[in-house]
Amino acid sequence: EAALSRLIAAELSAAGLVIDGEAGLLLRSLIGGDRRTSRNELAKLALYCQGRRRVTVDDVRDIIGDSSLLAVEDAVDAAMAGDVPTLQKLLGRLDAAGLAPDMIILAALRHFQLLHQARHRVDAHREMPAAVASGLRPPLHFKRRDTFIAALRHWRADALSRALDRLDRAAFEARANPARARSLAATALIALALEAARGRRS
Repeated sequence: EAALSRLIAAELSAAGLVIDGEAGLLLRSLIGGDRRTSRNELAKLALYCQGRRRVTVDDVRDIIGDSSLLAVEDAVDAAMAGDVPTLQKLLGRLDAAGLAPDMIILAALRHFQLLHQARHRVDAHREMPAAVASGLRPPLHFKRRDTFIAALRHWRADALSRALDRLDRAAFEARANPARARSLAATALIALALEAARGRRS
């Protein structure tokens, strides 16, 4: 992880670029141990961002983003929406792609934190879910917006607090027990999907 961070910083710095924290985390989850392949991916990214100073999440998604990234986002959205069959299918795809399970957990944690913040605005300021979603910064990717708004309508603050606790524990346990990380990630996301399905029915 540290070596990969240094490689990213060195390659982008040589092109006169810096990368946002969130974009850096996403980038590290998408390029792996093969140094030559990673350099090639970073060269493509630098070329795409030529003439600008900062690399953003959207830049990484556009250039490095592959089917694994889309599957991670889709898996988190399926968990958030309570769609267990789709989630199980996507988890199988991510497992086959060899994506680091802690990155899946962290992606879920970030998105549920965003949902929790949005829920607070709905509850505290009586804002409509669609208006809250439109005002988020950084903005939601347009493909995820409708799912986020629907989730905001049926996830309550107490359930979201439990979800964040579950994901925090899963992230900690996955780091402490790498051999169990895949099952921990799958268990955490399926539990969230079941919670979402119950919330939607009620």
